[in-house]
Amino acid sequence: STTNVRTLYQRCTHLGCKPNFCTINYWFECHCHGSRYDRLGIKVAGLGPAPRGLDRFASVVDAAGVLTVDTSKITLGPLPIALGQPGVIPPRSPTGCI
Repeated sequence: STTNVRTLYQRCTHLGCKPNFCTINYWFECHCHGSRYDRLGIKVAGLGPAPRGLDRFASVVDAAGVLTVDTSKITLGPLPIALGQPGVIPPRSPTGCI
């Protein structure tokens, strides 16, 4: 079987605050300046000042299902995508946590 895992650096790409996962809408929301990311770390254009999505760490899931994360290898997050466009997972709820 295939396991799809994305290991996100839980640090806002604006000024480094910690975006918290909001269980109301299933998005990461930065309480410092309002940047919002879908659950895959994609930055939603127009929602906060962050310049890109959440950065990602290199990771591997072995045959036994054990996840290994390499925090020395980081990939910059993608550019923002407008809500409603392909690539952004819509919020579960129109309201969030911040």
